Amino acid sequence: MLIKSNIIIIMSVFCSLLNSDLYASDLTSGYVALEAKDYKVATRYFQLVIKDDPASLEAKLGLAKVYRARGKKRRMKVLVTDVLNVTPNDIDALQLQAELYLWDRDFRSAHNVFTKILEIDDQNTQALMSLANTLNALGKIEEADAIYNRTNALQE
Repeated sequence: MLIKSNIIIIMSVFCSLLNSDLYASDLTSGYVALEAKDYKVATRYFQLVIKDDPASLEAKLGLAKVYRARGKKRRMKVLVTDVLNVTPNDIDALQLQAELYLWDRDFRSAHNVFTKILEIDDQNTQALMSLANTLNALGKIEEADAIYNRTNALQE
């Protein structure tokens, strides 16, 4: 009886490790396909991960990026909102949220999100550049120029 229970425990651990490897592999494959602009394949991998782990924030962000690339704003927004409800300071999700605002030409809301990103990471050059562009769109040229200069100094 003891040998049988030990075998079951070993098999359980092995299956758990195998599932975790498959999860990581599918997630990695999704990001590789996304990078290669193979959105159909990327979608399939991210959906597989989400099916196995509906709470996977990484897979939701990956799928949101696929939807962004494919112009599916509503689907992207649902996933970004899901991630931000769990982790409100996730920089990738905040960046995507800001892009949604920019998509709608809601520069003030985008400005607020870029500001929040910079409160979390004041060296984030992508957020700095996006904030400068947003300020420029709002007609705040002097503020935009100051941030452009700050961004350039950080990149040197």
